[in-house]
Amino acid sequence: MLYGGVNILGIYSTKSNRSWDNTKNQFDYIVMLNRGLIPMIQLMVDAATSATITVFDEQTQGLGVSDSMVVENMTTYVRLTYAGIQGQFPNNGYYSFVITTNTETFYTDVFYWGDNLSDYLKIKVKSSNIALNPNMMAVQVYEGIATGLSGGYIYELYLKATKNKVTPDTQEKAEESDGITEINYGVTSFIYSYDIQTNESLMKFINYLRMLSVNGTIELTWRGEVIDAKDIEIEEKEVHNGCDLYDLTLKCKNAWETMMVINTII
Repeated sequence: MLYGGVNILGIYSTKSNRSWDNTKNQFDYIVMLNRGLIPMIQLMVDAATSATITVFDEQTQGLGVSDSMVVENMTTYVRLTYAGIQGQFPNNGYYSFVITTNTETFYTDVFYWGDNLSDYLKIKVKSSNIALNPNMMAVQVYEGIATGLSGGYIYELYLKATKNKVTPDTQEKAEESDGITEINYGVTSFIYSYDIQTNESLMKFINYLRMLSVNGTIELTWRGEVIDAKDIEIEEKEVHNGCDLYDLTLKCKNAWETMMVINTII
Protein backbone atom coordinates (compact mmCIF):
# COMPACT_ATOMS: atom_id res chain seq x y z
CA MET A 1 0.00 0.00 0.00
CA LEU A 2 1.28 3.46 -0.92
CA TYR A 3 1.01 5.97 1.95
CA GLY A 4 2.46 9.10 0.35
CA GLY A 5 5.49 11.14 -0.55
CA VAL A 6 6.59 14.57 -1.81
CA ASN A 7 7.85 14.09 -5.36
CA ILE A 8 7.86 16.01 -8.63
CA LEU A 9 6.20 13.04 -10.31
CA GLY A 10 2.91 11.52 -9.24
CA ILE A 11 3.21 7.90 -8.09
CA TYR A 12 0.32 5.45 -8.44
CA SER A 13 -0.52 1.90 -7.48
CA THR A 14 -2.47 1.51 -10.73
CA LYS A 15 -0.93 2.53 -14.06
CA SER A 16 -4.24 3.59 -15.58
CA ASN A 17 -4.58 6.32 -12.94
CA ARG A 18 -1.67 8.30 -14.38
CA SER A 19 -2.49 11.70 -15.84
CA TRP A 20 -0.90 10.59 -19.13
CA ASP A 21 -3.50 7.84 -19.48
CA ASN A 22 -6.48 10.06 -18.69
CA THR A 23 -6.14 13.12 -20.90
CA LYS A 24 -5.66 14.05 -24.54
CA ASN A 25 -3.59 17.06 -23.42
CA GLN A 26 -0.64 14.82 -22.61
CA PHE A 27 2.24 17.05 -23.67
CA ASP A 28 1.64 20.46 -22.04
CA TYR A 29 0.85 19.54 -18.43
CA ILE A 30 3.86 17.41 -17.46
CA VAL A 31 7.26 17.76 -15.83
CA MET A 32 10.30 18.27 -18.05
CA LEU A 33 13.77 17.11 -16.99
CA ASN A 34 17.26 17.40 -18.41
CA ARG A 35 17.79 14.34 -20.60
CA GLY A 36 18.94 11.38 -18.51
CA LEU A 37 18.18 12.94 -15.12
CA ILE A 38 16.53 10.45 -12.77
CA PRO A 39 15.23 12.68 -9.96
CA MET A 40 15.33 12.13 -6.23
CA ILE A 41 12.32 9.98 -5.23
CA GLN A 42 11.13 9.17 -1.72
CA LEU A 43 7.89 7.46 -0.77
CA MET A 44 6.28 5.67 2.16
CA VAL A 45 4.69 2.23 1.83
CA ASP A 46 3.27 -0.28 4.27
CA ALA A 47 5.74 -3.09 3.54
CA ALA A 48 8.83 -3.88 1.46
CA THR A 49 12.24 -5.49 1.89
CA SER A 50 13.66 -4.64 -1.56
CA ALA A 51 12.89 -2.14 -4.33
CA THR A 52 14.15 -1.14 -7.77
CA ILE A 53 13.39 1.80 -10.05
CA THR A 54 13.18 1.14 -13.80
CA VAL A 55 13.11 3.58 -16.75
CA PHE A 56 10.55 2.99 -19.51
CA ASP A 57 10.17 4.74 -22.85
CA GLU A 58 6.49 5.67 -23.23
CA GLN A 59 6.79 5.67 -27.02
CA THR A 60 8.41 2.27 -27.50
CA GLN A 61 8.24 0.66 -24.04
CA GLY A 62 11.94 -0.08 -24.40
CA LEU A 63 14.89 0.54 -22.07
CA GLY A 64 13.92 -1.32 -18.90
CA VAL A 65 17.05 0.05 -17.17
CA SER A 66 16.86 -0.64 -13.42
CA ASP A 67 18.63 0.56 -10.29
CA SER A 68 18.23 -0.32 -6.62
CA MET A 69 16.49 1.91 -4.08
CA VAL A 70 17.30 2.26 -0.39
CA VAL A 71 14.73 0.45 1.77
CA GLU A 72 14.36 1.49 5.43
CA ASN A 73 11.98 -0.10 7.92
CA MET A 74 10.61 2.75 10.06
CA THR A 75 8.54 0.38 12.27
CA THR A 76 5.09 1.65 11.28
CA TYR A 77 5.96 2.15 7.59
CA VAL A 78 8.77 1.51 5.10
CA ARG A 79 10.64 4.34 3.39
CA LEU A 80 11.88 3.88 -0.19
CA THR A 81 14.51 6.37 -1.33
CA TYR A 82 16.41 7.04 -4.54
CA ALA A 83 19.01 9.84 -4.41
CA GLY A 84 18.88 10.57 -8.15
CA ILE A 85 21.53 10.39 -10.87
CA GLN A 86 22.39 12.05 -14.17
CA GLY A 87 22.13 9.04 -16.46
CA GLN A 88 23.26 8.73 -20.07
CA PHE A 89 20.15 7.98 -22.09
CA PRO A 90 20.36 8.55 -25.84
CA ASN A 91 17.12 10.17 -26.93
CA ASN A 92 14.84 13.04 -26.06
CA GLY A 93 11.28 11.90 -25.48
CA TYR A 94 8.61 10.81 -23.04
CA TYR A 95 9.52 8.41 -20.25
CA SER A 96 8.28 7.12 -16.91
CA PHE A 97 9.56 5.08 -13.98
CA VAL A 98 8.27 1.83 -12.53
CA ILE A 99 9.09 1.11 -8.87
CA THR A 100 8.98 -2.58 -8.04
CA THR A 101 9.17 -3.96 -4.51
CA ASN A 102 9.02 -7.56 -3.36
CA THR A 103 5.29 -7.07 -2.68
CA GLU A 104 3.88 -4.63 -5.27
CA THR A 105 4.51 -2.27 -8.20
CA PHE A 106 4.11 1.51 -8.50
CA TYR A 107 3.99 3.72 -11.60
CA THR A 108 5.06 7.35 -12.01
CA ASP A 109 3.61 10.07 -14.16
CA VAL A 110 5.14 10.46 -17.60
CA PHE A 111 7.76 13.21 -18.02
CA TYR A 112 9.79 14.66 -20.91
CA TRP A 113 13.57 14.30 -21.20
CA GLY A 114 15.08 17.09 -23.28
CA ASP A 115 18.43 18.64 -24.20
CA ASN A 116 17.39 22.30 -24.44
CA LEU A 117 14.87 23.44 -21.84
CA SER A 118 16.01 27.07 -21.59
CA ASP A 119 12.60 28.42 -22.66
CA TYR A 120 10.85 26.80 -19.69
CA LEU A 121 10.60 27.79 -16.03
CA LYS A 122 13.25 25.93 -14.01
CA ILE A 123 12.61 25.15 -10.35
CA LYS A 124 15.33 23.95 -7.96
CA VAL A 125 14.50 22.97 -4.39
CA LYS A 126 17.34 22.49 -1.93
CA SER A 127 17.21 19.80 0.78
CA SER A 128 14.95 20.43 3.74
CA ASN A 129 13.68 17.99 6.35
CA ILE A 130 9.90 18.15 6.65
CA ALA A 131 7.13 16.16 8.31
CA LEU A 132 4.35 14.21 6.64
CA ASN A 133 1.31 13.28 8.71
CA PRO A 134 2.67 15.21 11.75
CA ASN A 135 -0.28 14.19 13.95
CA MET A 136 0.96 10.60 13.74
CA MET A 137 4.36 10.91 15.40
CA ALA A 138 5.67 7.64 14.00
CA VAL A 139 5.25 8.86 10.42
CA GLN A 140 6.50 12.40 10.75
CA VAL A 141 10.11 12.22 9.55
CA TYR A 142 10.52 12.77 5.82
CA GLU A 143 14.19 13.38 5.22
CA GLY A 144 15.79 15.50 2.54
CA ILE A 145 18.98 14.08 1.04
CA ALA A 146 21.80 16.55 1.64
CA THR A 147 24.25 14.43 -0.37
CA GLY A 148 21.92 14.00 -3.33
CA LEU A 149 22.31 15.11 -6.92
CA SER A 150 23.58 18.62 -7.78
CA GLY A 151 25.23 19.48 -4.47
CA GLY A 152 22.28 18.85 -2.22
CA TYR A 153 19.38 19.83 -4.48
CA ILE A 154 16.76 17.15 -4.16
CA TYR A 155 14.33 18.46 -6.79
CA GLU A 156 15.04 19.96 -10.21
CA LEU A 157 12.37 20.35 -12.87
CA TYR A 158 11.12 22.49 -15.75
CA LEU A 159 7.56 23.61 -16.45
CA LYS A 160 5.80 25.19 -19.38
CA ALA A 161 5.22 28.78 -18.26
CA THR A 162 4.51 32.38 -19.25
CA LYS A 163 6.05 35.25 -17.30
CA ASN A 164 3.69 38.07 -16.29
CA LYS A 165 4.62 41.67 -15.47
CA VAL A 166 6.68 42.36 -12.32
CA THR A 167 4.64 44.26 -9.72
CA PRO A 168 6.10 46.45 -6.92
CA ASP A 169 4.86 45.93 -3.37
CA THR A 170 5.54 48.65 -0.76
CA GLN A 171 4.60 48.42 2.90
CA GLU A 172 5.29 51.30 5.26
CA LYS A 173 4.60 53.00 8.56
CA ALA A 174 4.28 56.74 8.09
CA GLU A 175 2.88 60.00 9.46
CA GLU A 176 1.25 62.93 7.69
CA SER A 177 3.03 66.24 8.26
CA ASP A 178 1.88 69.43 6.50
CA GLY A 179 0.43 67.46 3.65
CA ILE A 180 3.55 65.33 3.22
CA THR A 181 3.78 61.64 4.05
CA GLU A 182 6.84 61.17 6.25
CA ILE A 183 7.89 57.50 6.15
CA ASN A 184 9.28 56.17 9.45
CA TYR A 185 9.70 52.59 8.34
CA GLY A 186 9.12 50.79 5.08
CA VAL A 187 10.06 48.01 2.73
CA THR A 188 9.70 47.66 -1.04
CA SER A 189 9.82 44.34 -2.87
CA PHE A 190 8.76 43.06 -6.28
CA ILE A 191 6.28 40.32 -7.05
CA TYR A 192 7.27 37.95 -9.86
CA SER A 193 4.43 36.01 -11.45
CA TYR A 194 4.36 33.02 -13.80
CA ASP A 195 1.41 31.20 -15.34
CA ILE A 196 2.17 27.48 -15.29
CA GLN A 197 0.47 24.27 -16.42
CA THR A 198 0.36 21.21 -14.16
CA ASN A 199 -1.41 17.92 -13.64
CA GLU A 200 -2.97 17.08 -10.27
CA SER A 201 0.11 15.53 -8.67
CA LEU A 202 2.37 18.31 -9.93
CA MET A 203 -0.13 20.86 -8.60
CA LYS A 204 0.28 19.35 -5.12
CA PHE A 205 4.08 19.57 -5.33
CA ILE A 206 3.95 23.20 -6.49
CA ASN A 207 1.74 24.06 -3.53
CA TYR A 208 4.33 22.51 -1.18
CA LEU A 209 6.98 25.02 -2.36
CA ARG A 210 6.01 27.62 0.25
CA MET A 211 6.70 25.13 3.08
CA LEU A 212 9.82 23.71 1.42
CA SER A 213 11.27 27.24 1.28
CA VAL A 214 11.13 27.72 5.06
CA ASN A 215 14.31 25.74 5.85
CA GLY A 216 15.46 25.23 2.29
CA THR A 217 16.13 27.25 -0.85
CA ILE A 218 13.88 27.68 -3.87
CA GLU A 219 15.53 28.92 -7.07
CA LEU A 220 13.48 29.92 -10.09
CA THR A 221 15.27 30.40 -13.40
CA TRP A 222 13.60 32.12 -16.34
CA ARG A 223 15.68 32.44 -19.51
CA GLY A 224 18.94 32.54 -17.58
CA GLU A 225 17.80 34.89 -14.80
CA VAL A 226 17.80 33.29 -11.33
CA ILE A 227 15.50 34.32 -8.47
CA ASP A 228 15.97 33.41 -4.80
CA ALA A 229 12.24 32.86 -4.38
CA LYS A 230 10.56 33.81 -1.11
CA ASP A 231 6.95 34.36 -0.04
CA ILE A 232 5.71 31.88 -2.65
CA GLU A 233 1.99 31.86 -3.36
CA ILE A 234 -0.04 29.72 -5.77
CA GLU A 235 -3.33 30.81 -7.32
CA GLU A 236 -5.66 28.62 -9.35
CA LYS A 237 -6.73 30.12 -12.69
CA GLU A 238 -8.62 27.31 -14.36
CA VAL A 239 -9.16 23.55 -14.14
CA HIS A 240 -9.67 21.25 -17.12
CA ASN A 241 -10.46 17.64 -17.92
CA GLY A 242 -12.56 16.86 -14.87
CA CYS A 243 -10.19 18.44 -12.31
CA ASP A 244 -7.15 16.64 -13.74
CA LEU A 245 -5.27 19.54 -15.41
CA TYR A 246 -4.56 22.83 -13.67
CA ASP A 247 -3.66 26.30 -14.93
CA LEU A 248 -1.94 28.00 -11.99
CA THR A 249 -0.20 31.28 -11.25
CA LEU A 250 3.00 31.06 -9.19
CA LYS A 251 3.88 34.30 -7.40
CA CYS A 252 7.02 35.00 -5.41
CA LYS A 253 9.45 37.72 -4.36
CA ASN A 254 13.18 37.87 -5.01
CA ALA A 255 14.96 38.17 -1.66
CA TRP A 256 17.78 40.15 -3.32
CA GLU A 257 15.40 42.78 -4.65
CA THR A 258 13.83 43.68 -1.30
CA MET A 259 14.86 47.05 0.17
CA MET A 260 14.14 48.06 3.76
CA VAL A 261 14.55 51.29 5.70
CA ILE A 262 16.88 50.58 8.65
CA ASN A 263 14.89 52.26 11.40
CA THR A 264 13.43 50.95 14.62
CA ILE A 265 9.69 50.33 14.28
CA ILE A 266 7.88 52.57 16.79
